[in-house]
Amino acid sequence: ALQEVNEKLERLSQIDALTGLANRRSFDQQLALEYARHVRGAGALSVLMVDIDFFKRINDRYGHAQGDVYLQSLAAVLKAEMSRPNDLAARYGGEEFVCILPDTDLAGAMQVAEQIREAVIAMHLDNAQTPPKPLTVSIGVASLQGDHSSAEDLLRQADVQLYRAKNAGRNRVCGILLSEHVTKATDVLNQKILH
Repeated sequence: ALQEVNEKLERLSQIDALTGLANRRSFDQQLALEYARHVRGAGALSVLMVDIDFFKRINDRYGHAQGDVYLQSLAAVLKAEMSRPNDLAARYGGEEFVCILPDTDLAGAMQVAEQIREAVIAMHLDNAQTPPKPLTVSIGVASLQGDHSSAEDLLRQADVQLYRAKNAGRNRVCGILLSEHVTKATDVLNQKILH
């Protein structure tokens, strides 16, 4: 019985209580595992960073309880899109979420990100910034393909792409490929911005 309780506590320590997604601790562990697989030659590895647009204004207008409902709604979209066994969606903090897509190249990750963006719009949740337009998200995508940049670099680049999406007007997906053939200091993949 004690072992069962300990196992349950361990599982709970890996879950975000509000959304039911993995928490940041669980995400960090999974990213380390998937990065190690990538280094051993297991194929491409992609990370998505997802942020609700104008979330502070949503909380200010509708209240934190409704903000929590929006977070749970986004979590449900992420759960639906992260359908493969090794895919992982996690709450990273506040209104920011992260997803790990093992064995997924940039094109595939951009497609998943666009599906998430469209699914959020399809929920038709009110947006306090521009009513009656629906809630939107901005998404940054970073992919490793035959490159051994660190897992931290991958995550940092997903964050950079998220801020590119926000600075370009929000409600969009921006991505970058980190590869042996691309100089990391050059943002050569300003290429794919989907509206």
